[in-house]
Amino acid sequence: MNNAIRISAIIPAYNAESFLRRSLDSALSQTLRPAEIIVVDDGSTDRTAEIVKSYGEAVNYIYQENGGGAAALNAGIAAGEGPWVAILDADDEWRPRHLENAVRVLGSHHELSWYGAPVNRYDHKDGSVLFEYTRKGRGTLVDKTYFADYLSACPPEGFFAQPTMVLHKRVFEAVGLFDTTKRTGYDLNMWFRIGLQFPKIGYCYEAGTNVYKREDSVSRTTIMDFRKTLAFWKELEDLAIELGQEERTRAEPKIMYRILLLLRGCINSGDLQGIRAVSDTYDKRLPPKWRLLARFYVTVPWAIKGGRLARGAFRKACRFLRGRIAAKERSAACR
Repeated sequence: MNNAIRISAIIPAYNAESFLRRSLDSALSQTLRPAEIIVVDDGSTDRTAEIVKSYGEAVNYIYQENGGGAAALNAGIAAGEGPWVAILDADDEWRPRHLENAVRVLGSHHELSWYGAPVNRYDHKDGSVLFEYTRKGRGTLVDKTYFADYLSACPPEGFFAQPTMVLHKRVFEAVGLFDTTKRTGYDLNMWFRIGLQFPKIGYCYEAGTNVYKREDSVSRTTIMDFRKTLAFWKELEDLAIELGQEERTRAEPKIMYRILLLLRGCINSGDLQGIRAVSDTYDKRLPPKWRLLARFYVTVPWAIKGGRLARGAFRKACRFLRGRIAAKERSAACR
């Protein structure tokens, strides 16, 4: 590996015995292997330590008392010997060319301090596809290697996820480490803080990681709390405002993308209080369609139940039609 892009792979792990080998094997199977692999055991009580140590000198093992994912990442960053760190969650796996793609992009633009990529998502239990990335961007990627501003690179153009991020340690020197007071959302908090000071971010349209969703994972079991979500993004918006008007303007696309996701989630779940809270706070900043829809449900709250029933019926009909089409295609293929 180019010494200028010497990467330390950081894998935070907590009670990861049932899936850690998949993660470690994917790091060791990279077409361009990391300079070192560090597993930070965040107080596991299962066989996590035993599994890591079975890899011998190929993997460095660090144990700490349970402090959460942010604390584990901070420990790994501090222990990494190289100038670059790449994050991989213990229950996911890098696709074979992930680090090769990252080094290709970062090596072609030396001013870049971080890199990300999209992911594919699968069900951990049966391996079924939950989301498979296909490029739907508008072609705003500069030189096919980076976005000029992370804060405006929102889906469908740019997808970013923690287990694809590759970062130079200079970004942590500038913005600080992960916020250990946050048990969730510390990754989004970090990317936003970095984006304010390091707008350019390397990117590759090829999925970098296979993410496996588990029933007991935080991202799958956490019930959306609109109050916490609004407070989370208000905190980051205030940070942008403190830095100046330019940063506040740059932050708008990322903030409103997340607020729109929250509004859609509240509508889909029939959370009238959440719809009203988003509408009260962001009404004039919402796209016209969603502004009118939010106002409608706030004014005519009984309609939200009918809307949910209609959406459910529509989705059921779509699944039925897809099944009929697939059956006809199979029948035609067998003739």
